[in-house]
Amino acid sequence: SFLFLVMISLGLGRIEKLVQKLGNPLANLKVFHVAGTNGKGSVCTYIESILAQSGRNVGKFTSPHLVRPNDAICINKKPVDLKQFQNALEYVKLTASRFDIPATEFELQTATAFTVLANSNIDVGVIEVGLGGLEDATNVLRPENVLCSVITHISLDHESFLGSTVESVAMHKAGIIKQGVPVVVDAANNSDVLEVLRKQASIKNAPFLLTKSTVHNSVVNNQAVAELAYRTVFESTSKSNSDSKIDADVKLGLENAEWPGRLQWVGPNLLLDGAHNAAGAQQLRKYIDQHCKGKPVRFVVAFSKPCQKILAELVRPEDSLVATEFKSVESMPWIQPRSLDIVALEAANYTKNISFVDSIHNLSALPKYDGLTVICGSLYLIGDFLGTK
Repeated sequence: SFLFLVMISLGLGRIEKLVQKLGNPLANLKVFHVAGTNGKGSVCTYIESILAQSGRNVGKFTSPHLVRPNDAICINKKPVDLKQFQNALEYVKLTASRFDIPATEFELQTATAFTVLANSNIDVGVIEVGLGGLEDATNVLRPENVLCSVITHISLDHESFLGSTVESVAMHKAGIIKQGVPVVVDAANNSDVLEVLRKQASIKNAPFLLTKSTVHNSVVNNQAVAELAYRTVFESTSKSNSDSKIDADVKLGLENAEWPGRLQWVGPNLLLDGAHNAAGAQQLRKYIDQHCKGKPVRFVVAFSKPCQKILAELVRPEDSLVATEFKSVESMPWIQPRSLDIVALEAANYTKNISFVDSIHNLSALPKYDGLTVICGSLYLIGDFLGTK
């Protein structure tokens, strides 16, 4: 019997065939294509918000979904209707089955996103790379589809797929650079990363644009990336009246962007952040230190991958840590939480104040805590928490 691959399997052969059999939903699509280790979801949201502010109909595909699979696809900043999503997914699955294409779950989701965007009368799309870039399913996009390739901050992550040096990771991310299409890059990347990206852009004759912001603040840098990407595509070379409208659209778009699960306050003492690698944890800790001024923090964590480097960035001896697990992730059966024992063992290197709770929804079973509680370590944990809000 026909089986879909549920594991991660990189390469473009299956998705190219699937898109072709679907009647090429990419045909009229014009998009910003965004890769990077950290910040790509935020940059997608900032670009989406500026586009919406400018009066354009905008579609967005990001991954993973936060609460339900349909919230990975947004039309004009709202998750696509659940029924519309289910119908498109069913159509994509039937097509894959009919033509015997053993698509992975992410390939099915990507093809579904392209199908929904093609049917939604959008002017511009914003597409986030799933993993890497070069062989990621979203890289089925052709040069004529891409208005601008965008590369955010790059650090080590998914080493088993992307290699164990930042240069090898950068090569994968550089895979989204298209012939003759401008590429906008976060200048806060280290010089080795920038050299890899600049060389690949040169090979593809792609105009290479670096942001001016290199401060140690991921929010500021991500906003700079989004602004430069938008201006690169829509700003006229000759100064005109429309430039003041662009300035206003950028300013209001950045101010009005909403990105659930990223530095999201859900009360005066409860912060959510999807930090799930060392670089993200470092930025989160910086943010906490600005807001907490040396007070102890209670971290509630679950992880889907090795956590030692994340904990090393986050946890101080005076902090406390609550280890928990997220529930199974809809449509992503291969995602499993790390066991509480392993998390506790790693955390014991950084604090002795460790406790356990079997679900994020049972926090009330713990002793009352008056300071800041931060829920982090995995977007799946954040989605689990927000799913019952």
